[in-house]
Amino acid sequence: MTLLLAYLPVRTRYEDALAVASGVWAMMPDFWRVSPVYEYAFKDIGHSVVGNAFWLHPLFDRADSADSYRLAAVVVGVTSWSA
Repeated sequence: MTLLLAYLPVRTRYEDALAVASGVWAMMPDFWRVSPVYEYAFKDIGHSVVGNAFWLHPLFDRADSADSYRLAAVVVGVTSWSA
């Protein structure tokens, strides 16, 4: 959402709220790392067909099987730079 808001010619007064909401939505598959409540439910959803459709989580796990901090930093940097 952040990238879309940055590059599409659509303007709305809710840009900040949409960017925050999209960040929360993007963290849903990994929410179990923050809170152990429903740990297995979040893990199962993140690695299911639904998780792949909405978050591409299994795709990213295959692309970066070591969970490297370098790739995570690059992704955060790209999304922060575009906002």
